[in-house]
Formats: sequence, C-alpha cells, structure tokens
Amino acid sequence: MKTSFVKALSFWVLPGLIAGAVFLAIALITGPLATTVWGMPDAIARVIGIAAPAGYSFAPVPVVVGVAVHLALSIVLGALFTALARWLRLRGWKLVVASAIFISIETPIALWVVMHNLLPAATFSFFLSAIPWWGSVLGHYMYALILGLLLARNPAVAAWKTRQPASKLEARA
Repeated sequence: MKTSFVKALSFWVLPGLIAGAVFLAIALITGPLATTVWGMPDAIARVIGIAAPAGYSFAPVPVVVGVAVHLALSIVLGALFTALARWLRLRGWKLVVASAIFISIETPIALWVVMHNLLPAATFSFFLSAIPWWGSVLGHYMYALILGLLLARNPAVAAWKTRQPASKLEARA
C-alpha cells in the first residue's frame, strides 16, 4: 500500500471507525438493561427497512446489517467532523471540546429533526427503546471523546498552522 493511502485512511476513516466501535460496545453492553444485547443493531436494521425481530432477539441479518450501518455512519460522521476541524484548524484540547459540541448538535438533529419526522411512530419508538437513554448519551459522548482524542494525536493535525485572526489578515492585504 502507498503511504499516502495509509495516511488518508488513518486521518479520514479510522478515527470515526474506532470511535464508532467504542459506541457500539457501549450499546451492546447497555442494551440488555432495556431490551437485549442485539437491541441497537436490530433497531438500526428496522430503521432502514429490514425486518427485525419484534423482541430485539438475535437474527443474523438484522444484527450484521445494523452493525455495518452503525460503523459506516460512524465513519461518515467522523470524516465530516475531521473536515470541519481541518477547516477550522483545530488542535489539542480545542479539537476534543469541538467533537463534544459537534455530537451535541448532530445527535438531536439526527434523532428529532430527521428520524422523528421521517420514520413511522412505531419504528421510531422501537429505535429509541433499544438501549437505555443514558447508554445512548454515554455512547455518543464516548464517540466524541475518542474521535477528538484520535484526531488530536494524529501527526497530520499537529502540522496544521493555526488560523490568523481576521485583523492580521486584513493588515497584510
């Protein structure tokens, strides 16, 4: 593999994938406190139109699809945050704080603006009931923390130059 491909993979894909895997682990651990260990993957599968067992029990196809969709969305959100952080040239602790702010904005938009309005009430309720609310909050913020820390530790981020204040830029013109 070319070095540039590996660098691009570690910069754009791996932070979201690793953070998503941590979130998934939290969901699988907390799921049995509300439904079953397979609650979240089943709920994700049902949201995208795949029949999932009514009692959140194990069925291979919904579980595999739910896990794959969860990880794919984690990668996409991680890449989106990485692009935003790159544009803002965030580094260090500001990057970690920004990831928490990002997830604090993204989660309600995804749940209440998009899913609540697009999904039938029964499907939305099935999704929300899959894991305890605190497990979801913990999972989202662990995702943000891991994403921010992985990006902050990435050598490519350390090489970013900080943005100049507008007044200095105008003075140079």
